[in-house]
Amino acid sequence: MANIRVHYIDRSWTAPYHPIDIIVIGAGGTGSYMMSHLARMQIALRELGHQGLNVKIYDSKKVNNINPVRQLFSQSDIGRYKAEVIINRINRFYGFDWEYWNEKWVSKKYKSGSRIIISCVDTVGTRKDIFKITNDRTLNYVLDIGNGKDYGQVILSTRYSSQPKSKYITVQVLKNMFQIHGKIKSTPNAESCSVFDSINSQGFMTNAIMAANGAEMLWKFFNDKVLTYHGVYVNLKTMRTTPIPI
Repeated sequence: MANIRVHYIDRSWTAPYHPIDIIVIGAGGTGSYMMSHLARMQIALRELGHQGLNVKIYDSKKVNNINPVRQLFSQSDIGRYKAEVIINRINRFYGFDWEYWNEKWVSKKYKSGSRIIISCVDTVGTRKDIFKITNDRTLNYVLDIGNGKDYGQVILSTRYSSQPKSKYITVQVLKNMFQIHGKIKSTPNAESCSVFDSINSQGFMTNAIMAANGAEMLWKFFNDKVLTYHGVYVNLKTMRTTPIPI
């Protein structure tokens, strides 16, 4: 038992004095589902006495006629900005005051501070940019969610978080996807021009399943207070989920 590797979550995250700042980057396939999970998580956390979440989402794209097939948008949303649609819907339904930005997230606008960044983007360049700005000793975590047609991964990472004394092996650093896998090539991401192309280029439920795994990882972060794994690999061909150990 003493050989078990764990990562303890600092009390500033599990019992904060103020709502936790969360930045969601990408409001498309994965991001739209993740936002719905965060909204319900907000309700649950408050019921448990937690200060809850303060969420901001970035996306520069508008809803097109194909998006409602695999994303949480309707035909009436076509032509409107994705981030704006999602936040207005959530704020009206739940009475929140979350924020949106109808623009691409760029690191130069990032201000230092303790927060969680949820990456729901599909380009390697943007993901590298996200990890660069967290390369300091402030208390930051990145939840990276990526997928292909029928597979994906969820990885929670942090550059550094001090750990208490424990009978277990405590780990201060949670590696990100680049530290685990090294150089990663970007896959082509052509815009689908038909429902047929959209479904065949990516599984019908892939985004929803990956967002659900990401939300569960985040819930364990807040609720369990200690982690024995910091992500999962999902293979939808075999329907297998494999944890990524600390």
